[in-house]
Amino acid sequence: MSSLLSVIDNIPSASEIRKPSKSLTVIIVLGCPPFKTPANSDISLTHRGELDATFVARVKKAAEIFYETPGRSVIIPTGYQAARYAESEAVAMKTLLLEQNITSDNIILEEEADSTVQNAIKTRSVVRNLMKTNNVVNVVIVTSSFHMKRSRFIFSRLFQCDEFQLHFEAAENNVSDSELQSLLELEEKCIDRLEHHRHRIFEEAVKEQF
Repeated sequence: MSSLLSVIDNIPSASEIRKPSKSLTVIIVLGCPPFKTPANSDISLTHRGELDATFVARVKKAAEIFYETPGRSVIIPTGYQAARYAESEAVAMKTLLLEQNITSDNIILEEEADSTVQNAIKTRSVVRNLMKTNNVVNVVIVTSSFHMKRSRFIFSRLFQCDEFQLHFEAAENNVSDSELQSLLELEEKCIDRLEHHRHRIFEEAVKEQF
């Protein structure tokens, strides 16, 4: 099956990211369902038919930032294994990143997160470990445009650190207008719940600082 991520052209500017050559940029790409329709769980994730365009757009955006950013970068694909799939969202993203000639040593999988809050909590631990031996100066959160408001709400609270700058990069939604409206309504409901339970959700997580 031919790759849905062809050679990247017209790479957008990443002018906001500035760092010395020996520093490290961490690119966190948030997972979502990788396929358009459910598939049998006994078939490998990479052979289940047509990949979802929203999923592909997130990975493509992460790859673009990786190649555009000067100095060293690593990508953290984050996403769990849903019951109907044989592999995790993170593994599916890694497959596409490898097709873009991004090597395994520049990819760190996070396969446990099953929500946006968990994306932040789990990848925070990965970033903290990277900071022990690297000069992490930029952390870039990649997700779909419709999902950006909720992601900002969560990551801006859980990724407070003076040692690096936090950036957010939106991938194309790649959904119909009616789907987009439904997604935006769902996002607002999720944010309302986060606002209502923010102390319970974030209190324990923020106790352990970077």
